[in-house]
Amino acid sequence: MEKFSFKYGTPKPVKFRETMGTNRYDIDLEARMACTVNVTDFDETKYAGQDELTAAIKSKMYGLIERSLEELVPGSVMLRAVRKGQLAKTLEKKLAEEGVNTRVEVFNFVLTQDSQEQFDGLEKLFKEDMLKDLGVDRTDRPSSEFLEKFKPDCVPQTAPDFSMEKYVAKCNEEGRCTFCLTKRLPGAKFCTECGRKFVD
Repeated sequence: MEKFSFKYGTPKPVKFRETMGTNRYDIDLEARMACTVNVTDFDETKYAGQDELTAAIKSKMYGLIERSLEELVPGSVMLRAVRKGQLAKTLEKKLAEEGVNTRVEVFNFVLTQDSQEQFDGLEKLFKEDMLKDLGVDRTDRPSSEFLEKFKPDCVPQTAPDFSMEKYVAKCNEEGRCTFCLTKRLPGAKFCTECGRKFVD
């Protein structure tokens, strides 16, 4: 049961390395982070009370976040750790070492503008390399005839009888991506155009 909680936001961008979970990439990025720290228990011999604990932990939080991000490498901070809560779990372990049991909720993790541009380029390269590894050719595009055939189903507002089940069934029958209609190549697990995963 939570005793109390407080919010924390990094006063300046925190630096970390992004590898996308592989040994092909390695770039330095910066992000601002905000979280809620829900305290469930703490070492009362170390902290006199709520106010003292909050002040002490807030003074250490920036360093704890930096160390937590370092522990997530080699891995993927942007694609895996933040989205799946691994950053919060790692931060909880760091706080436990400080004598505070918590449940951390990361509600904001935003790259700086320069870092976002770097990450966008890296993510694009990552997806292209992933498709190459799968042996997928990106040159295929749906024909104009196919697009015309699907037009009523792709624009529901002009098709009162639109059915998502019918649309998905048509795409599966034609071997097309349900998101962008690109033809699925034999053995491909991801769409060659939009990168969406096929669901068999």
